[in-house]
Amino acid sequence: MAPSRVNASVIVVGGGGTIGSSTALHLVRSGYTPSNITVLDTYPIPSSQSAGNDLNKIMGIRLRNKVDLQLSLEARQMWREDELFKEYFHNTGRLDCAHGETGLADLKQAYQALLDANAGLEKTTEWLDSEDEILKKMPLLDREQIKGWKAVYSQDGGWLAAAKAINAIGEYLRDSGVKFGFGGAGSFKQPLLAEGVCIGVETVDGTRYYADKVVLAAGAWSPVLVDLAEQCVSKFTEKELFNRHLCWCTDTADAALLMCEHPEWKNFVLATGDSGHTFKLLPNIGKHVVELLEGTLANDLAHAWRWRPGTGDALKSRRAAPAKDLSDMPGWKHDEVVKSKL
Repeated sequence: MAPSRVNASVIVVGGGGTIGSSTALHLVRSGYTPSNITVLDTYPIPSSQSAGNDLNKIMGIRLRNKVDLQLSLEARQMWREDELFKEYFHNTGRLDCAHGETGLADLKQAYQALLDANAGLEKTTEWLDSEDEILKKMPLLDREQIKGWKAVYSQDGGWLAAAKAINAIGEYLRDSGVKFGFGGAGSFKQPLLAEGVCIGVETVDGTRYYADKVVLAAGAWSPVLVDLAEQCVSKFTEKELFNRHLCWCTDTADAALLMCEHPEWKNFVLATGDSGHTFKLLPNIGKHVVELLEGTLANDLAHAWRWRPGTGDALKSRRAAPAKDLSDMPGWKHDEVVKSKL
């Protein structure tokens, strides 16, 4: 065990969420002294501000970018075999459905990518070409509601008991002796800098924490807490917030994570940009954050997750459904708010 790990101190900001809790877990598993690890969050694990604090999340292998296959296969193995996680993976299978010319073309392309991945996925992935085939896999569906649908069935997919899995990490960290700061003592205010080097953080109640490395894993709050220089799609940066009842995801333009050292602040590491598909990586993403901290992150991952300027276009969403204005949705009751300011 490397002496540097025993003596090194690390602060994880946003440690009550998916990437943050996984990072703290892998710091402990990698041999860092638990009492030298400080997890900060406004709320206890699982943080109520974390998108991962949910009843369930979908598990399945989909190839959104070049490194997704490697990470997904690694995560699948840990969900199946790791004692901390395996009880939270329910291997019920996964069904991805589509209809219409564009939707079916995209689904077929995704299916072919799985077959061409050279990872054995052709053995567990099936194209369902009719309503009858879909209903055999999911008899609870209403035939009248799936006219013209086709689907991809993934035998090795399923659902994850999300909040319970994060809570299990929290219990492990507490039992291991990791330090925590919650409430005002856990709410990030600003980094503490000395000649361009991050030496710790200050929280909103004035508490100062010092460490050799700081990891910002604050999810959708990341571009609010620090200037990410248009790394994320942030159409609403200058807009007034009038209410909040949504699950915010930190989308990057290419759906790849943003995990790198801040370009101006040494020892301040960003671990964000989940783009709505990172919870499945809960068991293993923290391992790669630790590699980043230690300078051993694989070149392909470092390249995919590098600091890369560019906002993308929020109205040209990479998600399957078209982008919509909230004021056009049923139930909108805020006509007094000028639409252009949303």
